[in-house]
Amino acid sequence: AKREFIKQRLKQDVLSVDLQWSIFVSALQSYRHNSVLRPFPPQFELENSENGEEKDYDSLRKTVDELPYIGVLIEAEDCKEKASSEIVDLVYWLLKKPFHLQFCEKDMFSEIKRLIGQSASSTTASPHFIFEIIHHKSSSEKFNDLRGGRDLIYACHGSRLENFHSILHYGLQGHLNKNALFGEGTYLSAELSVCFPFAPTGTSWNRSLLGEKLSCIAVCEIIDDDSVYCHLKSQSFLLILKSKIITGSPGGEVPEKYYVVRNNEVMRVKYLLIYAEKKPKKPSFKRSVVHWLFHHKFAVIMILYALILIFVSLYNSRGFHSYVKKFFK
Repeated sequence: AKREFIKQRLKQDVLSVDLQWSIFVSALQSYRHNSVLRPFPPQFELENSENGEEKDYDSLRKTVDELPYIGVLIEAEDCKEKASSEIVDLVYWLLKKPFHLQFCEKDMFSEIKRLIGQSASSTTASPHFIFEIIHHKSSSEKFNDLRGGRDLIYACHGSRLENFHSILHYGLQGHLNKNALFGEGTYLSAELSVCFPFAPTGTSWNRSLLGEKLSCIAVCEIIDDDSVYCHLKSQSFLLILKSKIITGSPGGEVPEKYYVVRNNEVMRVKYLLIYAEKKPKKPSFKRSVVHWLFHHKFAVIMILYALILIFVSLYNSRGFHSYVKKFFK
C-alpha cells in the first residue's frame, strides 16, 4: 500500500515529490540538523541509547544515500530490489502529511506578482520552478474559520533552504525571531527583491531533478489582522496608517512594503519560488585542447621538435625507404 501511494504521487507530480525530498535532505545535511530537521522520522528515534542520543542521524543518512534517483520508486518490476523497505517507509512518512506540493507553470509568476502588488513590468528575476502548497481539508477549514471573511494580504519571506522542512510542516514561527529590528515576529515584504539576501543558495539533494543548489522564497497568505504591522501606500499614494508603529520595538515604524506578523496562526505559506543555480558549462573538447596548447607552449615546441627529429631520422634511414617501397608494391 505504501509503495502504491508513492507511485501514484510520483505519477501525478514527480517534481513536487523531488522538491519535498530535497528539502528534507537539505535539513538532514545541515550543521543545524538538530533544530531544522523537525519533524524527525520516528523510525529513526532511539529509545535506549548508550550515548544519550535520541535520534539516529547516521542510520538516517545511510538510508537516504540508498536512494539512487527519485524515479526508482515508480519502477514496477525492480522497485523492491532498488528501493529497500526503509526507503519506502521514509518517503511514505514524508509525503503522508496534511498538505502536498503541486507544480505550477511559469506563467503563474505573473499572478503571484499581482497578488503581492508588484508591477507586471518589474524586472525581478523569475523563479526556475513554482510550487503551490495544497492544504488539506482540515487545515484549510481551520484557516478559513479564523479568517472569517477578512481580506488576505500576500507577501514574501526568504529563508535558508534547510529551514523549509520545518516551515512546510509547522508554518513560519515568528516567536523564534526575537532579536530583529522590530522585535518578535515574522518579517515579510511585498518586494520580492528584498527577500533574496535572506534566501541564500543552499545544498539540495545531489540527485535532485531540480538541481543540487537551490534557494527558496515563500509567498504567504496573511489574514488582515490587528497582529499584522505594515506600512503601505495605496494606488492613490495616500498612506495606509494601519498598525505601522510597533510599541516597544527599537525600529519604531515599519518601513514601506514590509510586514511584521506576530500571530503565527494568521499566515500560511501558499507558494514556493525555487531558484536553481546553473551549473557552469563544461568546455567542449575542441576548446579544452586549444586551451591546453595555449598554456603549454614550451611543451608543444618540444613535441614538435621531437617529431621533426623522428621524421628526419626516418627519411635518412635506408631500412625505412626499403620498407616503404615494399609496402607500395
